[in-house]
Amino acid sequence: MPARGPSTPTLDERIDALSDDVRDLTKGLGDLRTKFAGFRGEICNELRWIKRIGGALAALVLTVVIGSWQVTWDAAAAATEVKQQGRRLDKVEERLDKIQVQVDKVEKRLDNVEKRLDTMQHQLEVIISRVPAKAGG
Repeated sequence: MPARGPSTPTLDERIDALSDDVRDLTKGLGDLRTKFAGFRGEICNELRWIKRIGGALAALVLTVVIGSWQVTWDAAAAATEVKQQGRRLDKVEERLDKIQVQVDKVEKRLDNVEKRLDTMQHQLEVIISRVPAKAGG
């Protein structure tokens, strides 16, 4: 037997091998597409949940912001009302002070009138005690 050197594959053998490689590659790509589709479905599902949670959190944050704004507005309105009531109270106190001064003056006058009346009553009693009583009546 004669010794042969290294054999080279024929064209048909190369095409068959290449065809097998393409089939394996196609099968691998099909598996990859299937896995990718499953993975993509899971990602879409996760993204839906994230969107729902994000929407709920955004609504919560918006509610908190609006609520805090409302509280701030109400506090400012209450502070303004307190200031206004304080001014009105100051005016009422001034009026009461003026009325008290007038009442004090009236009380002094009444005291003077009472003193005069007491003096007049005393004088009348003295005059009545000096007049002799009539007989029979």
